[in-house]
Amino acid sequence: MQALATFPPDLSVTDLLAVKLPGITEKLSNNFRKTKGWFSTDLPNCDPLTSLWSLKSTPSISLLRELEHDFPQEWLNGAKSVLHPFNNSLRLPLFALGFFRKIHDLREGQEKWSESVEWARDEVPEADLGIFDTISWNTVHSGALDGQLDWTRLVADEWLSGGIIDEMMVDIQSRVAAIPLHAEITVAPLAFQRAIIALSINKNPSKYTLRLLDGYKKLVEAGKPRLYFPLHINNNHWIAFVIDFARKVFGYGDSLGRKKSGSAFTPHLRKWLDAAFPDVKFQNLGGALLSHANQKDYVHCGIYTGKVIQMRKRLTG
Repeated sequence: MQALATFPPDLSVTDLLAVKLPGITEKLSNNFRKTKGWFSTDLPNCDPLTSLWSLKSTPSISLLRELEHDFPQEWLNGAKSVLHPFNNSLRLPLFALGFFRKIHDLREGQEKWSESVEWARDEVPEADLGIFDTISWNTVHSGALDGQLDWTRLVADEWLSGGIIDEMMVDIQSRVAAIPLHAEITVAPLAFQRAIIALSINKNPSKYTLRLLDGYKKLVEAGKPRLYFPLHINNNHWIAFVIDFARKVFGYGDSLGRKKSGSAFTPHLRKWLDAAFPDVKFQNLGGALLSHANQKDYVHCGIYTGKVIQMRKRLTG
């Protein structure tokens, strides 16, 4: 009970799916039709753990969001408790709202991981489902944008988020750095694309943008002439991009086979290249530069992008 009360993100997927959670209900007592009816200036008058864990259902996520929105002002107004969802005579500590939020987060995790387990069972019959006994359901890794719950996109027919793409790039770069044969290669995360565009469209780019791009320039000057990075285009597609400073060319590979998909980004890139390397004339080879396999759907472009970058000259050994 203590472990569940804190909802540890390192709880295994299997253990998460075994947790019995309260349901969701819209059927609350009349006093709760407006969010202000939830808050009271009276002190709590019941045992919170017993009352909360005995609930068979919790408020809907839409109502909870309203309560979370109103909470700061209600607290300033002197609120000391929250009324029990189904018993107006009971008052719970204010942290009950946090409990309801945790229940919703945990329920969302169950739904997503349950779909992933079913997907693995149906799509990869030979898969060892015992791996879900060792995978934590929502651990946040160092440098990651999202928790491990986002990994459910990898075990499903879903488009990959920027957080997963960045973790892929960090992993590939760490492997590249460990192989002396590939000392000339750098793999950049999404921050590189964002910095290139920010430099291009802002008259006064931030110090962070300038520092980041100057760092990549120094890597090139230090003997790392090939820079690979993922490119997010049209807000719905990933492609692999490369700048080869030794050959003085740049281009990309699109798993949908399109040869001009990166054309909107290249003018931004040229502004940086012209400013950082004024004596070099780069040739744009477009979508013909990076060879790639062709995806047969419209959701797995992120997987193909990572694989194209990973396989350049056996990047990861």
